Amino acid sequence: MYLTKEALLAAMEEIAPRALAESWDNVGLLIDCGQGFYKKALFALELTEEVAKEAEELGADLLVTHHPVMLFGVKRLDQATAESRAVLRLIQNGVSMFAVHTNFDCCATGTNALLAEELGLLNLRPMVPAEGGAVGMGRVGELPAPLRFEEFARQVARVLKAEGVRTAGDPARVVRCVAVCTGAGLMAKEALRAGAEVIVTGDVKHHQAAEAVGQGLWVVDAGHFETEQPAVKRLFAGLQQRYNQLKYNAQKEQTTEFCLSRVEKPVLSALVWTDRE
Repeated sequence: MYLTKEALLAAMEEIAPRALAESWDNVGLLIDCGQGFYKKALFALELTEEVAKEAEELGADLLVTHHPVMLFGVKRLDQATAESRAVLRLIQNGVSMFAVHTNFDCCATGTNALLAEELGLLNLRPMVPAEGGAVGMGRVGELPAPLRFEEFARQVARVLKAEGVRTAGDPARVVRCVAVCTGAGLMAKEALRAGAEVIVTGDVKHHQAAEAVGQGLWVVDAGHFETEQPAVKRLFAGLQQRYNQLKYNAQKEQTTEFCLSRVEKPVLSALVWTDRE
């Protein structure tokens, strides 16, 4: 049988409980077009006009994203903004949308846990614990062996397959204790309080970086998209395996098809400058 709405909600609650989401966040089934089950689910970091078009062309009836929509008191849907146009396109094509955001950042198998795992950090713990310390925002851990900061930054770029990373701090300083906070999250005070010497995050502003370095915390800005998108891939693969191979393989003609977006790319990308005479 196909993935039902009830099964989707139950699975997402098990993976990333809504109680872990920040109070300002907007998570869950944000667009419900009334389906009792889904034949084709598309996974993406966020809803853009390109992703909405991709969902339409694929014939998807469910979009699962990390970033939510209608986050800050949307009062109208029209053609004036890119988000409105994308939301309307989903609705017009009968595509429901589920978002799992800060609860996915905090959970045991979410964005921060995956990044820390990919970087090979040991003795992991939440940077900001919640619910008795088992889960929480960010992660802190130790490298298997100390590394020069420059070498560690290169390792981050390799792991994330990033075109490059921005850094703040002394390239020669040897570091071992690392904090990670995916997306836009330079939580310098929290990282220092947790004993970190360096933090991996994205969307770092100049003054934020200067203040962090002044407090003794080196910074790797690996990009918002680059730090979060790998976890969307993991979520996609996990649910695909869970429902297609384990539960719904008895009737292959009624198996939900899971798709990972092929049109997504970082909004910001590296530029190559050349000298002009």
